[in-house]
Amino acid sequence: MTVKKPVKKTARPRKTGQSDEITADSVRVDIPQATSKTAVVSRSHKKIIFSGAILLALLAVLVAHFSFAQAKIVITPQYSPHDVSFSAHIMSPDLIDPDDNGDVLAGRKLSTNISRPETFATDQTTSTNDKAGVNVTIMNRYSQDQILIATTRLLTPDNKLFRLTNTVSVPAGGQASVFAQADEPGADFIIPPTTFTIPGLWEGLRDKIYGVSQTDSSFNSQISYRLTEKNMNDAATSLYDALVQEAIAQFTQELSTDEFINRDALVIEEVKREASAKVGDEVESFDLTLELKISTITYDEQKLLQKIENDINILMAQNNGLVKFSNTDVAVTIKENEGDQPENIIGTISGKYTIQLASPDVDIEQLKNKSPDVALTYLKNLSGVSDAQIQLIPPWLKTIPTIDSRIDITINK
Repeated sequence: MTVKKPVKKTARPRKTGQSDEITADSVRVDIPQATSKTAVVSRSHKKIIFSGAILLALLAVLVAHFSFAQAKIVITPQYSPHDVSFSAHIMSPDLIDPDDNGDVLAGRKLSTNISRPETFATDQTTSTNDKAGVNVTIMNRYSQDQILIATTRLLTPDNKLFRLTNTVSVPAGGQASVFAQADEPGADFIIPPTTFTIPGLWEGLRDKIYGVSQTDSSFNSQISYRLTEKNMNDAATSLYDALVQEAIAQFTQELSTDEFINRDALVIEEVKREASAKVGDEVESFDLTLELKISTITYDEQKLLQKIENDINILMAQNNGLVKFSNTDVAVTIKENEGDQPENIIGTISGKYTIQLASPDVDIEQLKNKSPDVALTYLKNLSGVSDAQIQLIPPWLKTIPTIDSRIDITINK
């Protein structure tokens, strides 16, 4: 094989006066022509660049999704009642330590006996029958009272017999009104005003005790009265309540600034009850006398409510503030010291109050990667949850994020 030796080119000597200018004719540049292989490489680069851009865009979307995806959940709790008990001793104010935490309340015992009579009406009955009747005034011109029982006979001058329908007491030198009814039915007993004798009286008294009618007898309605058991009970209740109110008014005038009387904690003893008539008597009215012994123990209500409030604040801290309370829900019982406690203790106050408590126990793991409908079904089936709303951000999300920090749960208190 013959090896060609490279030819060494030497610069041609520049002639004197020859210009340094280079012309287009003096320089020849050879530019390689693009081949088909170079074109293929360029198209491949474009595809790679385009695919990379798409991947970057998808990556950006994923980053944005995980960076901004959020579920906002608002829960309306369902409250249920719970009873809480309490108790405290009641002592004289001068025996209480000012720094006591509320287990001892200042107070004292108040007591009174109160009594009074009152007049009450009985039941009135109106009836119509086939026997004539008339109002009669019984005159008593004698020196002694006269009692005429029901069914006492009254006789007209023409011997028509009437009978009293009610018992009546006629004072000496006075008179009393009573209704008389015919002994038999029929129009024959429709009579004009007249004078009645009383056959049952001793003959020497008949001109002194007698009856007088001022109107015609008739078949008109008859009015009668009777004392019923309901009349007696209603009267006793009415008088009882009036006496209790009177005692409370009396106690209230004796209270100092910090003292309070609980009307539901009064100790009431009935000392005496007297009535002017008994059940079944045919009387228009009756008198009832009632005597009550009423006692109570006062206490510092504000300090008691403060003790309850402190207890509730502890409950609220333990239950994320989901506690409702009204001091109108406090029920109190006061028991006087009967010797089973130290002498300096006047009594013991105990009772209970009702709080409204809500404790929705949400397991966040049951919400992750769930659709809003499925998550809402889970939430609304929980005890302690009344209602719930879910908002996904951005709105095109289909499920709740799986990262704890992207799930925001708010409870309406």
